Amino acid sequence: MSATTQDVVSTRVDSTLGVIYIAVAISSMIYGTTCLQAFLYYRSWRSKDDCLVLRYGIAVSMLIDTLHQAFVLHLGYDYLITHFGDYTGPYTSLPWSAPAQVLCLSISAFLLNSFLTARIWRLTHSAALTVILGLLTIGTAATNIAFALRGYDYNSLIEGLVLLKPHGIAGIAVSIATELSLAASLSYQLYKNRTGTATTDDFITKVILHAVPTGMLMTPLNIADLVAYVIAKDNLYVLLFNFILAKLYTSAFLTTLNIRDYLRHISMETRELKTMMDAHPLTVFFSRTPRPSDHCERASSHSERNGCRGVDDSVLSLDDYAEGEVIHIRPLSRELDPAS
Repeated sequence: MSATTQDVVSTRVDSTLGVIYIAVAISSMIYGTTCLQAFLYYRSWRSKDDCLVLRYGIAVSMLIDTLHQAFVLHLGYDYLITHFGDYTGPYTSLPWSAPAQVLCLSISAFLLNSFLTARIWRLTHSAALTVILGLLTIGTAATNIAFALRGYDYNSLIEGLVLLKPHGIAGIAVSIATELSLAASLSYQLYKNRTGTATTDDFITKVILHAVPTGMLMTPLNIADLVAYVIAKDNLYVLLFNFILAKLYTSAFLTTLNIRDYLRHISMETRELKTMMDAHPLTVFFSRTPRPSDHCERASSHSERNGCRGVDDSVLSLDDYAEGEVIHIRPLSRELDPAS
């Protein structure tokens, strides 16, 4: 490499070696939280009720995530320590761990997407929808695994990323389509299970708000990964998003399972509130400043003596009250209590 090229490469160290350093640091932090989530899962009573396939699936997912972290550390060590001072490393060499970490990313995504597909099957029992989502999941995994294996055909990291760009863009696009389809299907099926009862619908809404975004978290990152790959020329920003995505797939898998205790707690609170409401029904009393055109004339004499307080529901409606007026809602038992 000529002196001029050396100078140009040196000025881009922030977008190559700097990105690798940041990516390794963020990946390590997320891996730590994932290990904690795995500990909490196997320690919880819910895990003991899960089927063996799911429990072993979590173990395999953690094994893949651990291997990915080892590959990430090896890649960072190779460029930052072994070739210390060589700013041209990404342009001249390709550690074996670089394609290997993409392979781990593909498997982690496959495990999470398979779990979500199985969950949708349990909700819908729709063979057609399950087959479509299953084919998308398998297609995503196959495309990304092929991309990882083709990476070994090149002599440098930058060269492989540039020459495999069409394949890489296709893989990311399929990943985005798969994750959006899974999230949309899960949201729709949960929404369709609404019963019209306020407490039940409120609980389902909370399930959607808490569970679905867990799976959708990867979609904006995949979009950012796609943008970084499309505009990338000789930088490694796409590698940063790859490292983070690989970690978040496993983290999202565990979060989806660990959040069940929280959702169960919400469900219990909702049932307790419904029981309390059934036992102590509410009556609505309207309180406002009388207007000349109000309906006090139609109220009973008892209501007139109390300043229109307690007007019969059949006489007044919400339309009889101006915007901004206060509506007091109190338990009926309190109104009937002589001591009140």
